[in-house]
Amino acid sequence: MDDTPSARPAGSPELTPLALLNIALRGLMEFVIVLAFGIWGYHAGSSIGTKLLLALGAPALGFG
Repeated sequence: MDDTPSARPAGSPELTPLALLNIALRGLMEFVIVLAFGIWGYHAGSSIGTKLLLALGAPALGFG
């Protein structure tokens, strides 16, 4: 048996490559959703002020 100390804290689960892929895909999907809310907000506004307000406010309201 290998008695060298692990870099992980005791009791923490080991992340498999599939679990890492799952975490990466979830993060990417969240980013794309926030981006989509911002793009929708930008295109929903009529003036530059409302475009910017909606582009920043829609993601904040959507995830707030």
